[in-house]
Amino acid sequence: MNQKTEQNRKKQQLFQFDNVSLKKGNHTIIQDASFTVAPGDFTVLLGPSGVGKTSLLRLFNALEIPTTGKILYKGKNLLDYSIPQFRRRVVMILQKPVVFGGKIRDNLTLPFALKRQKAPVDATLKEFLGRCHLSHDLLNESAENLSGGEQQRLALVRALLLNPDVLLLDEPTASLDVESEKRVIDLLLNENQESGRTLVCVTHSLPLIQAASRLVFMDQGKIVAVRSGASNDEIRAFMKEALDGKGNH
Repeated sequence: MNQKTEQNRKKQQLFQFDNVSLKKGNHTIIQDASFTVAPGDFTVLLGPSGVGKTSLLRLFNALEIPTTGKILYKGKNLLDYSIPQFRRRVVMILQKPVVFGGKIRDNLTLPFALKRQKAPVDATLKEFLGRCHLSHDLLNESAENLSGGEQQRLALVRALLLNPDVLLLDEPTASLDVESEKRVIDLLLNENQESGRTLVCVTHSLPLIQAASRLVFMDQGKIVAVRSGASNDEIRAFMKEALDGKGNH
């Protein structure tokens, strides 16, 4: 990316990481990370296992706090926001989806109950279930009876009901069967391409990587390259290195 293009991106940035490092004890997890994410970007964090991708993802909504450097969101230091409110705008979906006991309706309305806000009506809940390829008739069913793929989509429904600006996704298709993976990928691509929602994702899924507008390549806690795209051969070579487990946990 040339200097002028990067300057233009900074003018319209959603996130800006400035020399961000994260340390735990004597161990450096992230070292001097500097990059931007613009509104509507679909950014994928790539690298071997154990190089800090998930830790970098957690920095986006203050689940981790930088040891040095700063993170700006819409031009303002992320830590100057009310973090509980900020996390409703920048929502993390974990690799293993969080599903609570009780009915699916209860799972979807819990975030509103915790904030003492009016929950969406059943018609809205059913609309969002349909968007995520889940049956309209599931509201009174137990969430714990859903398959892994259905639970992942339920977590997406719960996040989308908050209408966040940004979705942070940690391996959203890991351990899913082929059909469930396709449905989750289609949903995420629709949210990005049709709704313009900003996505930041850690994934080994080639279809998601190929669809990304920005690729952030990591190695040993450092960002080694940021690209607007890469050839399939480049992606496969880098992913082979990742799957071979070059990094250390």
